[in-house]
Amino acid sequence: RVGRTGRAGAKGTAITFIGPDEERYAPDLVKALRESGAAVPQDLQALADSFHTKHKAGLVKAHGSGYGGSGFKFDTNEEERFRVDKKAKAKAMGLEVEGEEDAEEAALDAAVAALEAVRWDLH
Repeated sequence: RVGRTGRAGAKGTAITFIGPDEERYAPDLVKALRESGAAVPQDLQALADSFHTKHKAGLVKAHGSGYGGSGFKFDTNEEERFRVDKKAKAKAMGLEVEGEEDAEEAALDAAVAALEAVRWDLH
């Protein structure tokens, strides 16, 4: 288990101890390291590879960590209400809101997040 190592933009170092009896967690650790751009230790990669081999053979069962899950899904009404609320929030922050295109939606999300981050930094 790894906890938070930095707060408010500060960086930190996390150390995780894992042994052969915990090999089912190795693939998640390898994935997290790769996605963060960190180096994957050879011993950890070997542990993950060993687990994958056993898993493919049906000898072990993978655990459900939730890491990389599908996330929350809105129903149609909730999604529309979320979009309307997001546009109102953006308009209140002085952002221009136009169409419904995915690119515009992503840009709007990024702009709202950036403004909220600035607001939190000021407090």
